[in-house]
Amino acid sequence: MKKLYLLGIALLAATFAFAQVNQRTITKYVSDAKYVNKVPANKHHVSLTKDAILFQDFTAETFPPEGWDTVCGAQSQGAQHWQRYQNDPRTEETDPIVEQPNAGIQYSDGDGVPRNQDEWLISPAFTVPANAIFSFDYWSNPGWFIEGWSSQFGGDYADINVKISTDAGANWVTIWNEDDYFAIVGQDGLPQMQWQTIMIDLSQYANVTDAKIAIQYVGRDAAMFYVDNLTVETASAAADYELTSAAVTFTPDAGAYAYEGHYSTFPMNEIDPEQSYNLFGGVISNYSTADIAVKMVVNVFDPNGENIFTYTYPNDTIKGGAFDENGVYTAGLDTIYAYVPVDTNPNYVHIISQDAIFPMGNMTELGAGTYTYEISLEPAEGTYANPNNRVISRKHYINITEDCLYSRATDNAEGYYRIGEASYPTFGTLFTIYNPEDMINEIEAYVVGADQGAKFHYEIYELTETGFNYLLQTDSYTMQDSANYTPGYISLTSEDIAEAADFNIPQEIVVVVVAEEKNVYIGYTDSEMRDGSYTLCANDEEGWGFFRPQNHDIMIKLHTCPSDNAVETFTANEIEMYPNPTTGIVNFNNVENATIEVYNMMGQVVANANSNSVNTTIDLSNLANGNYVVRIVKDGEVATSKLNIAR
Repeated sequence: MKKLYLLGIALLAATFAFAQVNQRTITKYVSDAKYVNKVPANKHHVSLTKDAILFQDFTAETFPPEGWDTVCGAQSQGAQHWQRYQNDPRTEETDPIVEQPNAGIQYSDGDGVPRNQDEWLISPAFTVPANAIFSFDYWSNPGWFIEGWSSQFGGDYADINVKISTDAGANWVTIWNEDDYFAIVGQDGLPQMQWQTIMIDLSQYANVTDAKIAIQYVGRDAAMFYVDNLTVETASAAADYELTSAAVTFTPDAGAYAYEGHYSTFPMNEIDPEQSYNLFGGVISNYSTADIAVKMVVNVFDPNGENIFTYTYPNDTIKGGAFDENGVYTAGLDTIYAYVPVDTNPNYVHIISQDAIFPMGNMTELGAGTYTYEISLEPAEGTYANPNNRVISRKHYINITEDCLYSRATDNAEGYYRIGEASYPTFGTLFTIYNPEDMINEIEAYVVGADQGAKFHYEIYELTETGFNYLLQTDSYTMQDSANYTPGYISLTSEDIAEAADFNIPQEIVVVVVAEEKNVYIGYTDSEMRDGSYTLCANDEEGWGFFRPQNHDIMIKLHTCPSDNAVETFTANEIEMYPNPTTGIVNFNNVENATIEVYNMMGQVVANANSNSVNTTIDLSNLANGNYVVRIVKDGEVATSKLNIAR
């Protein structure tokens, strides 16, 4: 039986006063290195011009598409030939499946038998325009293709060649090979198993009237390879740019241009009126061949839609795109920061303008709810026609809650990470704790599924300059009925968690899921605003490491509360609530003349009742599974508790 004790609530009316100084020094390093110069790829093709000479996105179900052709190897069969796929390969085994038609090829026909492959996908004939570019999106596992790259795979089991013919396919010349373009592996050396775009210069073939393009997969026992959005178009000097990514940093100790402070839910009790603030940044891609001048504008809106902050950054010139020595086109790229390294000490940064800082302190007066951060691009002068429908404005939403909850994501899993056998036995995410006086009272992770009998628990580590220091762990959980399991958050606690108030929580902690036996699948959700910083942490036989999550936030929730907010016991007015967890019916004792309210994790009232008797029952069967907060007001005093609905 869960007992609730009445608490005396003192509302703190805080007025934010920000020191007006020339610069604020921050003890985190910001690199001035630019982001990797690669064009982001998605189903909405990154087009240098609106009208393409040749375009194929495999939307039509007919394969090969009309006018296209395939040539199959003599020994290969079935899925080892080019064929059409309906879904994005990244989500082929996840729920929901992302529909993204493409052309793909496999290393076996599903039987695990490697065969010699020499597979061609050939375009119809076309006339090459002046300043032409051929581009295509691809997805693969580069460890099987890059010579000497991976000790695990060995590399170079196959080649991917882009070839051109100037005589309708009678003769072919290779104009691109994956070994010549190391961007197939990221700047950190990790495999980029995601959609990427390659752009190849065709200007030397201008005015050829009988040209064809082919993509050739040749080799044995390599890996899968998918292509999409095959396009021939003309490079343009007309303004064509995009806000590739944008970031909001929530921190009193402004981290590097990083996403470690990103949360979809943030506890109001963590907002320090004198220290908590937001910084902003954006990455701009210039797809045209000419330099452009832009300015970045930041706006913040309160839960009522009122603008409570705005700042326009100084004009920034973004260099035009260019071809490298391999004839591959890369967009111009630059980053707009709210802070820069201190010249005299590269381990420190300072704010370029105090006006660029959004103080979070006024949120304690405006109240809980969803705040909107909008980061937009505008031309330095005049207007921007945006001919190719680029993304030039990105929004981030943060829910400020009265609950003691840090949340990395909402309840809508887009996919999952496998933790356990033949994978990472430990996987999690980085949290920044802003109040060192807090205590940890609950950890949750969104479990999409697990093998029958899988056993796992949660652990917390302190992140230091020298590594990861173990702090505590929860009890274990065993999956008893995997076949009938409904995806959702699983909360685990233990004496270690209950005793966490015995020490101050470090500012940077890593919360991880540890698979003790078999596989566990932890959900992630797509994050619209992501800068590619390291926020996913994993531990395997080689030790700890960080991973670029691409556009994913692993769904872990951390509940923290001030350790000095001790519960005052009123034995004469003790309130009882049971059962907890509940399937829907909740009973209350000692609630005569009390008001009962039930809140969801968004801070919204989803049920309420006025009790005139000592004992009261509330039916919450209409609410979804998950965690809720019950708030009871009796005799002018307030009691709160977490309630879990699980069926």
